[in-house]
Amino acid sequence: MLSLNKIRNYIPGIILSVLIMLISQLLSRIIPVIGSATIAILSGIILGNIFFHSNIWSKGTGFCEKTLLEISVVLLGFSITIQSIITFGLSGIFFILTLIIGTITVSMWLGRKLGFSKKSTVMMAVGNAICGSSAIASIAPIIDADNGEKGRIITLVNLLGTILMLGMPVLVVLLFKNNPLKQGAVIGGTIQSVGQVAGAGSILGVKILNIAMLFKIIRIMFLAFVVIFFSYFGTSNSTNEKKIVWQKIIPWYVIGFLLIGIINSYFPISKQIILNAHNFGTYLEITALAAIGLRLDISAFFKEGKKLALYGLGVGFSQIVLSFIFIKLFY
Repeated sequence: MLSLNKIRNYIPGIILSVLIMLISQLLSRIIPVIGSATIAILSGIILGNIFFHSNIWSKGTGFCEKTLLEISVVLLGFSITIQSIITFGLSGIFFILTLIIGTITVSMWLGRKLGFSKKSTVMMAVGNAICGSSAIASIAPIIDADNGEKGRIITLVNLLGTILMLGMPVLVVLLFKNNPLKQGAVIGGTIQSVGQVAGAGSILGVKILNIAMLFKIIRIMFLAFVVIFFSYFGTSNSTNEKKIVWQKIIPWYVIGFLLIGIINSYFPISKQIILNAHNFGTYLEITALAAIGLRLDISAFFKEGKKLALYGLGVGFSQIVLSFIFIKLFY
C-alpha cells in the first residue's frame, strides 16, 4: 500500500504530463500536419531539459511513462483481431526473427571491435533487438552485469531509441510512401522501447500505429528465447537458467493486448466501447509520450563519451539498413 505522502510524490509529474498532453491535443487541431504525439514528445524534451529537470517531477513522469503507456498498449487490443494478425503470416514472423538475429550479431561484433566488455555488448544487443530497457533488465541478472554497465547501456539504448522515434517516420514515408504495412513493420521491428514505437507510429496515424504495435508485440515475445539462449551461452560459468525472472520475460501488457484482441475477434463488442477504448487509450498514450520527453536527459548523451556514442549510432544505422533489406526480402 502506498502512503499518502508517497502518493503526493507522484502528483506533480502526473499533472505536468497531463497538461502537456492537453496542450498538445489543442495545438494539433491548429497544426494537424504535425500531430499531438510529435508535439507532446518534442514539448516534453524541450521543457524537461530547460525547466523541469528537478527530481520533484520524476516519480509522476516515471509512472506515466511506464504504467499509463502499458495500459494504452492493452487498450490497443480493441483495434486488432486474430484475422488481422494472420494477414501478416509467416513473412512477418520471419521478418522479425531475422532482424533480431541480425541486430544481435552486429551489436556484439561492433561492441567487440570498439573494445566493450562482452556483458555490455550482450545488453546492447538484446536491448536494441527486442524492447529496450525492459529487455536489458531481463538479461542483466543472467549475465551478472553490474549496475554501472547496465546504467550506461540503458542510457545509450534509450537515447538511440529516441533518435529513431523521431527519424524513422520520415524515412519510412520516403521509402514506403504508399505502403502502411511496410511502414508499420519497419517501425515496430527496429525502434527500441514500446513507448518509442508508440510515438513513431502515432506520428503517422492510427493505422500504422496498430501495425507497428503488432510487430513490436511479436518482437517482445521472442525475448523468452533470447534470454534462454544467453542463460546457456552467457558471459561466465556461473550463469544458469535459474536466474531467469520469468514474470519479466513476457510483460503483463502483452498478454492483455493479445487477450483483448482474441475477445475482439470472436465476441461482439459494441462500436461505442471500441471508440471509447480508443479515445481513452490515445489520451494515456500521449500523456506517456509527454513523460518520455520530460525524462530524456540530452546532456547524458554527451557525458557518455565519443566511443559509446559511436557504438550507439553504429548499431542504430545497422538496424535501419537490415530492416530495409529484410522488408524487401519478406514483403
